[in-house]
Amino acid sequence: MSALIHIKDGEPVTTSLAIAEGTSNTHEAVIKLVRTYTADLERFGRVRFEIQPFETAGGTQQREIALLNEQQSALVIAYMRNSEIVRQFKIALIKGFFDMRAQLSAQNSLAELPPEQRALVALMVDNARIKAQQQQIVATQESQAESIKRLEVKQSAFEDGAGYFTVIGYGAMHGIKIDHATAIRVGRRAGELSKRQGIPVGKVRDVRFGQVNSYHESMLDAAFIEMGGAK
Repeated sequence: MSALIHIKDGEPVTTSLAIAEGTSNTHEAVIKLVRTYTADLERFGRVRFEIQPFETAGGTQQREIALLNEQQSALVIAYMRNSEIVRQFKIALIKGFFDMRAQLSAQNSLAELPPEQRALVALMVDNARIKAQQQQIVATQESQAESIKRLEVKQSAFEDGAGYFTVIGYGAMHGIKIDHATAIRVGRRAGELSKRQGIPVGKVRDVRFGQVNSYHESMLDAAFIEMGGAK
């Protein structure tokens, strides 16, 4: 589990990896969202990237991580579809930045106090930090529980042969207007993701085109996030 907020060069930041974990998205989808909207994000400061190692079954690999300040991370989440998991993560993120700023402020003030008062304040800060970490753990557990529930529902729907939509049908269900060119791009990406995950692509009759593909909802969720259309 990635730390939600940490200090980088004296500034509180979160990472694309923490956002992916907190919103139950793939890191690939989140980093693509950051790349797509870099110009928007850099209205609030330069977006920084760094390469970090991570362990896989095949050994240590490298991946690019985006470092985002409070405004940038809020904007990335605003470009996601506002599901319950995303909503709960927004709350945890806002509180995390608030607590980190309070901790930094306390540390700066601490240096100006007499030694005995510094010790007392340091203890209070530690207690506040522990409490914030506990609240973060609870929020993460609740988010994971909601994610598991959604996955179970989707798995059940998949086993029952339900949960499949055309790109246009998915857009209508979520209030997203989709033109034909966008539908083709999203459908192509949903097909690639389906093939990668071993999930079949369905077929439905269409009065305009005769027959069109349908995709499992989870694959359309991922495709729309990657295409920047899951709002």
